[in-house]
Amino acid sequence: MSLPNLLSWLLAITITTTQYAFAQSSDETIKEAPLENIWVVREISKTEVIASVSGLNTFGDKLKVRFVKGRCDEGNLLTTVFTTANHPEILQLEDKLVSIKFMGDDAFALVHFSIPFLGGHSSLVDLNWVPVDGLKYLLKRKNPIEVEFIGSNEFALSEYFDVRFNSWSNLGLSEALDRASEICKTL
Repeated sequence: MSLPNLLSWLLAITITTTQYAFAQSSDETIKEAPLENIWVVREISKTEVIASVSGLNTFGDKLKVRFVKGRCDEGNLLTTVFTTANHPEILQLEDKLVSIKFMGDDAFALVHFSIPFLGGHSSLVDLNWVPVDGLKYLLKRKNPIEVEFIGSNEFALSEYFDVRFNSWSNLGLSEALDRASEICKTL
């Protein structure tokens, strides 16, 4: 091997090794590759870990379970709702409770906020904090996991959300929740 080729080879190994070492020290190494219709641990920061799965009806509207440092034995069940209804007062949904059907049961959800997104809006919806074992029981009762947004006494949600139903697979759910909870305990 000639000296220029040897130097190029050594430089490539040094760059690759440096990139690998940097990746090992960042959160990238423990994020799982996205898998269609299977729960994975994808979002990790210094204070929280999120297990999620993409929607079956609206792919981009994931169902997420967020574990927060210091609160790793219970998860915050969240989803987003994308809408193109463009209701002029959609931003006023912030901190409003809405009626939902979750897994066939009547329940309430909190709309945290709505933001402009891709020619429409995306709303973050909080389905509550639940202990890990409770989440597994609740979300494994039926496949797919289903939610239908009904509305409230104050307003007709159909005017705000043009798609009011989504569903998600529960494949790999228990394992992903266990992994996310354990990672959370190391934060």
